[in-house]
Amino acid sequence: MKLIFTGKPELIEHLRDRHTETENDEIPTTKDMESWRFQTIDATECPLCRDYARKFQRANRSQKCDVLLKHFQSHLGSHFEQLAFAALPNYDEDVLNVTKDQTSEDEGSEDEGPEEGSEDETSEDMRELELQVETRQRMWGREHPDTLTSMANLALKYFHQGRGNEAEKLQVLVMETRLRVLGQEHPETLSSMRTYTYMLFNHGKHYETEQLCRELIPLEDKVFGKEHPQALQSMHNLASILQGQGKHDEAEQLYRELLHLREKALGKEHPNTIKSIECLASILQGQGKHDEAEQLCRVLLHLREKVLGTEHSDTLESINDLAVFSKR
Repeated sequence: MKLIFTGKPELIEHLRDRHTETENDEIPTTKDMESWRFQTIDATECPLCRDYARKFQRANRSQKCDVLLKHFQSHLGSHFEQLAFAALPNYDEDVLNVTKDQTSEDEGSEDEGPEEGSEDETSEDMRELELQVETRQRMWGREHPDTLTSMANLALKYFHQGRGNEAEKLQVLVMETRLRVLGQEHPETLSSMRTYTYMLFNHGKHYETEQLCRELIPLEDKVFGKEHPQALQSMHNLASILQGQGKHDEAEQLYRELLHLREKALGKEHPNTIKSIECLASILQGQGKHDEAEQLCRVLLHLREKVLGTEHSDTLESINDLAVFSKR
């Protein structure tokens, strides 16, 4: 059905053909149609926001905020577009970080390579994320929080598919934008920095990873507190990087502090606390501090037997480690 008419004759013809019940005196005059162009509505009638009315109130320095109906309709339409785009599937950035990064503290952990799944599924996921980024950039701009979240998720997707250069470039853009828009102490900015350290480390850029970790840790301490899991994770990452670079004294100091904080915050039997004992014992043994390393290995064995059981692979590994000390 045609809803747009080029002039009064076409409108009258439509009314007479399709709406035969319309009386002659009900057919709008030219004056009536002209007035429609200037029909107004109170901006406070928007059911989805208050900002629209406030904008006009500030501009007019008055509580009165009548706007042209066509402008109001356009504004309301923008809400419907936002609702539609918000319904697009979204990947939680922190969940993606956790699945690849924060569930493992293994020293020198390597990139796990391409994600499992069929090539068609992977390509479809990638196209969906790329479309989401493109759509949100067009609608909300590059600096909108939801746009940045989509960009960060796409960067991780690129990274896990082996497109490292694209991933780093996009992640840097997200990180720098959040730094500028949200500030360096905003949790989303810190999340971007953590993700970038992960990418750098897995690409063997250990010096750059170390520098970024040194910048990140005091910020997380300030924002979350020294005993927060994110702050402790970053401390572990730095200690691991330092150990890999042969900076054993500083790494040992960090592992000792980390163990103390985790025992206090998580308890002695928490998996991350147990991991910290293992790391400290390892670096002590590498430095020739065998007595203290052996003592820690005995503590580690006791905890693993209690928490994991005597037949767990980690428990058996601890037994083998102690056997090495007995042969000295």
